[in-house]
Amino acid sequence: MNLSDDQAVKIQALRETHLKNIAPIQDQLFSARNELRLLWNQPKPNADEITAKQQDMDALRIQLREKVTHHLLEVRELLTPEQQARLAVTGPGMGRGMGGGHGKGGAGICAW
Repeated sequence: MNLSDDQAVKIQALRETHLKNIAPIQDQLFSARNELRLLWNQPKPNADEITAKQQDMDALRIQLREKVTHHLLEVRELLTPEQQARLAVTGPGMGRGMGGGHGKGGAGICAW
């Protein structure tokens, strides 16, 4: 993306804040996934409990997606029009050199 030093510093700061903000949600999702596994492993799985846990997980995923969207929009604001045009071709998450990657429970959640 040919970031300036200033852009790189600002994006890294946004990324660090973003990761701190999503960590609790990722932890909750991880715990819920384990709880769901335990529910399924019961001798007689309770459909209502399983459905409720899946709904809880869906709500956490929505929260996570909203935070990711907000973060990506913040990062985009730091880009020049030329960089934004290039981003339109590659899409978010394609420039791993800008701090992207896969964190705990965050497949593909990155800031370009």
